[in-house]
Amino acid sequence: MVETFHAEATSVEAATDALASVDGPADGRAPPPKDLSVIDNPPWPEHTTHILLTWVLYPVVMRNGIASRLIELVARAGSVARRFATEQRTTIFYTLEMQPCSELSSSRVALLYMNGGGNVVYVATRQSDTLVLSIEESPDGLCEPDPCPVSKKLLARIPVPPGVAFEQRFHVVDVDGDARTEHDEACPPREAD
Repeated sequence: MVETFHAEATSVEAATDALASVDGPADGRAPPPKDLSVIDNPPWPEHTTHILLTWVLYPVVMRNGIASRLIELVARAGSVARRFATEQRTTIFYTLEMQPCSELSSSRVALLYMNGGGNVVYVATRQSDTLVLSIEESPDGLCEPDPCPVSKKLLARIPVPPGVAFEQRFHVVDVDGDARTEHDEACPPREAD
């Protein structure tokens, strides 16, 4: 059964305005989190065995002349959802075709790759009974020494039931004038480790 998902923000403007008060570095990168978030509410349903991880990508907006995109990772089991939201600046280009689906494993359970003015990978890693969210950033272009250096930063932790299975999907929200559309995209199923 495919679970229907709709972005829960009342409007794209409201979702992006919620992050507008966050000041970032002058170079346009998203600001680092003040604290490492632990997202442990609401409680998971009893006997949870499967969690759907959905990357929600909102439309690109211009904020102070810098392209910005609100991104959420929604971890859902039945009617329970835990959410992590961040604003990505400058490096905001997304397509399903460039997602590193083949890099998913039993430990790296969800990945979101974005490009444009650099490379950004949001990573959800299983560490025992915790889902650890991090960001990996690297420059575009040729680097000396090869490969380009990658900076890694922890963003949040989400406690999960032991042995839970994960499924990843992408949910894209588009706005064209007054019309808002949403659609799901998924990586092809992968072989078990």
